[in-house]
Amino acid sequence: MLRYYLAGIILGDGNIERNWIRISTSSEFHKEIILKQLEALQIRHKVHWDKTSKVFRIRLKDTKLLQLLTLFNATTSPKTFTFRLDSLDSLKKEERVMLISGIIDAEGWVENDKGSLRIRFKIKNKQARDKIAEVLRKLNIQFSLFERNDKSYGLTIQRKDSLSKFLAQFYCPLILFKLLRLLAEAPNALGYTRHTTGATMGCDPERGSESPKSAPSSDRGLQLALVKPESLVGERHQRSPNTSLLLAHTARQANRVESQ
Repeated sequence: MLRYYLAGIILGDGNIERNWIRISTSSEFHKEIILKQLEALQIRHKVHWDKTSKVFRIRLKDTKLLQLLTLFNATTSPKTFTFRLDSLDSLKKEERVMLISGIIDAEGWVENDKGSLRIRFKIKNKQARDKIAEVLRKLNIQFSLFERNDKSYGLTIQRKDSLSKFLAQFYCPLILFKLLRLLAEAPNALGYTRHTTGATMGCDPERGSESPKSAPSSDRGLQLALVKPESLVGERHQRSPNTSLLLAHTARQANRVESQ
């Protein structure tokens, strides 16, 4: 299933050039997650830090991934990388969830909206946004849609029950990482005290939240890059959604790191 997550990452933050797949990310944590998945799948790759653009460039070649991407008409023109999610319905539920997880991890972020947490993502592909919205709707995850003047299309998940359902269903390690950092900064957003959150998560409550597409950080307080992707996948099926899932789910991921 990891290939479907990687395919989503590529659709969100990558491109294809002469059968070479390229992924760009400004998050050091996300870079580590991607590399661990490539290693688990035994996919050869190269990575370097682009000082000019301040992003990590990951280059790889994998026939199975290329075949998977062709299902979504992934093509690269001189100026843009395009795809369509028409084939999303033909996938198995788990495959569909993992693919969408990758896209949201690549294009999403977490915000504290006046004391209320919300997960958002936007993409310059209305058809893809609408297909993802359709899947969320079938899973009874409530959301709102938005559009930007730059012709980007997105959605927002904000209600506590919907956030809980999303985290229970989807594998988004980067979203979880950003959520942890935001909770460390403003734990009262979910009704938890700073003291309780800091003690439970083992993270520094004075750290700031990570903005979308931020430059790599030297912060190792959470050390979530060491979490095995396959363990994260299994973890989300062991819990039923509830109002404390947002904290419990992410805290247990962080605690697991300490024991590895």
